[in-house]
Formats: sequence, C-alpha cells, structure tokens
Amino acid sequence: MKPVKITVFNQEYTLNCPESSVDKLHSCARQLDQAMTALYQKHQNLDADRISVLASLQLLLVMGERQVDQEVIEKINQTLKSLIKLVDQQLTM
Repeated sequence: MKPVKITVFNQEYTLNCPESSVDKLHSCARQLDQAMTALYQKHQNLDADRISVLASLQLLLVMGERQVDQEVIEKINQTLKSLIKLVDQQLTM
C-alpha cells in the first residue's frame, strides 16, 4: 500500500492504495471532480455534501449501464459461438 494524494472538488485527500491501482485511483478522482464541478456549475445553491452524493450516483449509474452492456455483449458472443459451432457441424456432414 502506498499513500496517494488526490484532489476532489478543491479538497485534498490522502488515501492508502495498492501501487498497482494508483493510476486508476487518479482517474476515478478526476472523473468524480469533473462530475462534481459540472453539478456545481448548474446548481450553485447545493452544498458540497449534496453535490458529492449526486455526482457519485451519476457515476455509479454510468458504471451500471456499462456492466449491463458488457453482460449483453457476453450473451451475444456465447450465442454466436453456438451458432458457428452448429454451422460447422452442418458443413462437415
């Protein structure tokens, strides 16, 4: 584990992170910072706590959609493999 400094919404945090995940942590922090900044620009009356919750929910929603997309792609790949196998069997008869 390695202490890593990140900045989100003008606040600095030091987190312990596996060395193999440092780049990913910085990427996630940038995405969260961008989402929070965008929300603040649209809704300046919201406090930082509400902005952080809303931004986190937005990012989780996007991640969930990507996961569903990946699951659909995997099912399509499995179906295609089965169809290719059936076609190959028919061609060898």
